[in-house]
Parts: sequence; structure tokens; C-alpha cells
Amino acid sequence: MMHKTTSQQDEAACWAWREVITINFSKQFLFLGEPGKDGHTLYRHFGHARRGVHATEVTPLQCGEHWSILPALSLDSYAVLRVVKGAIDGARFYDFVVNKVVSGAFSGFGSCLSSACRGFQARHRRLLIVTR
Repeated sequence: MMHKTTSQQDEAACWAWREVITINFSKQFLFLGEPGKDGHTLYRHFGHARRGVHATEVTPLQCGEHWSILPALSLDSYAVLRVVKGAIDGARFYDFVVNKVVSGAFSGFGSCLSSACRGFQARHRRLLIVTR
């Protein structure tokens, strides 16, 4: 298989391809992710201190509930959103994609699903491609 580096690609052809994709197919792209919030995700891992002194920050240990957010993002806005208490496993994510995204909001036209989720296993991905 032949790979080209970025410097070897034809710049005009790349820009022409991007323009065609943007004009004709940008409404069909849908991006899925699995961000979470558990009280530790917004913590700054650095602080401020005088020169020669290590920065320290005293914060209480936050033990509590973990929330997972399943967004389906189009280029314009959130298409579908589900907030779930706890972690997302493969079955929950598959249910979200099949019942809310593919069968619901984006059932009228073909969409390109891009998933970066850990729980979305390859067998589910293949099944969605076949059924779509």
C-alpha cells in the first residue's frame, strides 16, 4: 500500500475535495462521543506560586455520582442527546445509536457515523453499517 506524506499531496486537489464535501455532503455527517462528568474532570492540575516554591492546591475529595453524556453532533448543532447516570456500556450505546439516531432523528437520509466511544464494539459497528 502506498502512503503519501502531506507535502507530497496536491494542494489544489485537496481543497477541491474539501469544497465538494462541504457543499454536497456536510449535512450527512454525524459525530458521536462519550464525554463524562464525575467531579474530577474539571480539576486544574496546576496552580500558581512564587518563584522557587511548588504550587499546591488543597481541594476536597469529591465522591459522588458519575454522569455520561451521549451526544450526536451534526455540523450545525446537537442532533440527539442522552444523559445517563453511570457509565455507558456497549449495549446502552448501541441502543442509543439504533433507537435514537438511526431510527429517529436521521432516518430520512444516509448519514456517516463517526464514533470515538470505547463501549462501541466492532460487531455493533458492522451491524449498523449493514442495516443502514
